[in-house]
Amino acid sequence: MEENKEKIGFNSDVDIPKEKRKYDKRTKIRKHTTRLMVLSTLVVLGSFSYMFAKVFSILFIIFLFFLIVTIIFLPIIFTLGLVLVSNEFRGWVQDVWKTFEYIEDLGQNLDKISPMYIYVGYASIGIALFTLMIAIIGRIREKKGYIGSIIYTVILAIISIALMILYVINGNSILI
Repeated sequence: MEENKEKIGFNSDVDIPKEKRKYDKRTKIRKHTTRLMVLSTLVVLGSFSYMFAKVFSILFIIFLFFLIVTIIFLPIIFTLGLVLVSNEFRGWVQDVWKTFEYIEDLGQNLDKISPMYIYVGYASIGIALFTLMIAIIGRIREKKGYIGSIIYTVILAIISIALMILYVINGNSILI
């Protein structure tokens, strides 16, 4: 009655054949190109949002308003309003609201941070061009792939250069 059957998944003596083993075949340069593409995308998006800071600051302030209101109302809802009795909570709400007003004032004074765009713009152009250079080197070494990376980073570099030209044309100030 008792058979000597092997239980599935419990036999540890079996070695996996070499052809079934899978390794990450991506080269180091391909991994670095991917990482640099993500970094350059983030920097170009930051540069773009800095150039059009008035629009993005309004969106950021609206998002921040809803976030702060949510943070304030969650304790009130979860304690069924009993937290409103606490003087410390009311003081905390006033401090949080003052922080929101401070950020709102920064959004209204964007012309003061306008001259700093040149640093963000040059960093954006530099990282995009460096990523393009690494993608081209990868294409030369591996003889295949990287076309999408090259096209994408060329587009990022063009956007960065166009934003810098727009900055200079606008009299060294961001679009407010």
